[in-house]
Amino acid sequence: MARYATWIAILVYAYGLGGAGAAGIVALVQLVPSGLVAPFAAFAGDRFRRDRVLLAGYLIQAAALGATAVALYADAPLALTLLVATAAAASFTMTLPTQAAILPSITRTPQDPTAANAVSGLAEKRATRVAPRRRLPAVAG
Repeated sequence: MARYATWIAILVYAYGLGGAGAAGIVALVQLVPSGLVAPFAAFAGDRFRRDRVLLAGYLIQAAALGATAVALYADAPLALTLLVATAAAASFTMTLPTQAAILPSITRTPQDPTAANAVSGLAEKRATRVAPRRRLPAVAG
C-alpha cells in the first residue's frame, strides 16, 4: 500500500503544481529510472543471499519513503522531492523479484508457493483499492 499511496501522493503533488502535464512528466521521471534499475536490482537476489537483499531493499525503501514524506510535508524544492520520490519508486524494483525468488525456499509443500502467491496477489490488489481512498492533504497551488 505504501508504494501506491506514495505514487498517488507524488502525482497529486505534481498535478497541484502544474496540472496534468506536470503529473505526466513526473510519472515519466519516476518510471524511467525504475525501468533502468530493475534488471540490476533483480540480479541482486540471484547473486547474493536473498534474505540480505530483502533486508537491504526494505531499508532502502524505508529511507526513500521516509525522505519522500518529509519532502512533501516540508514543501521541499521540487527537484529534491522528485529525487527522493524517484528513489522510492526505484527501491521497489529490488524487493519484488527477490520476494518471488525466495518464496519457494520458505514453503513446506509443493502447494504452498501457489497459495502464498495467491495471498500475495490478493494483498496487492487490496492495496491498490485502499491506497487511492486514503485522504491526502490538499496541495497548495
